[in-house]
Amino acid sequence: MTIPPRDDDQVIVTTKGEVSEGAKAYAASKVSRLHQHAHGPVLLTRVKLTYAEGEDVERNAIAEAAMDVDGRLVRGQVATHRIEEAVDLLVDRMIRQLDQAAAKARTRERRPSGEPAPRPDRVIISPEEREVVAHKSFAIDRATLEEAAFDMEVLDYDFFLFTEADDGRDKVVFRGPEGDVQLATGPPTETVEEALERLDAGGEPFVFFCDADTGRGAVAYLRYDGHYGLIRPADG
Repeated sequence: MTIPPRDDDQVIVTTKGEVSEGAKAYAASKVSRLHQHAHGPVLLTRVKLTYAEGEDVERNAIAEAAMDVDGRLVRGQVATHRIEEAVDLLVDRMIRQLDQAAAKARTRERRPSGEPAPRPDRVIISPEEREVVAHKSFAIDRATLEEAAFDMEVLDYDFFLFTEADDGRDKVVFRGPEGDVQLATGPPTETVEEALERLDAGGEPFVFFCDADTGRGAVAYLRYDGHYGLIRPADG
């Protein structure tokens, strides 16, 4: 079901599961207020509300948004216990995303073309002392290469794991040596332990691999605190 946009507020709300009409109207009203925080004209805003049934679902209310600001996407996702609460948290997150996108745009205008943003130095600790810190990737459904690259820029990441919209494959966009955006595909199938061994042996900041346990793409990398980071797909 869809709530039509209100006047010039291009907000489209779709739902999945038991989401009330009141919750949909609440989301449309709250998200439309984000337009005043945009750093350019808002061409379209899509919101998806999901309520997942089941006792095994820890946070069953999910609010997602994708805002087209002058041809570039700003996106956010929140999962919690109530739809209205998820919408409130989503709006807070999207405000931060929009502010970051505006700051990035201003930085790009001031920075000489092709010059990458400075990065902090990594803490160096021995592999025997490192711990694995795992978390899910940031994603809304599937993304195009352009959307993934923009998300990486907005979030100020060195790489970004996503599921490609056209072919459904897990891929990684990352910053090249000159700060340019590159794409990694076709990762080798291996266990997390094997990926960490390859990470240690190769001296690279991250390795992209197909997790032998899940069959999905994953990324192992060295965090700035010296420990291992492990990223898996948001829906994996």
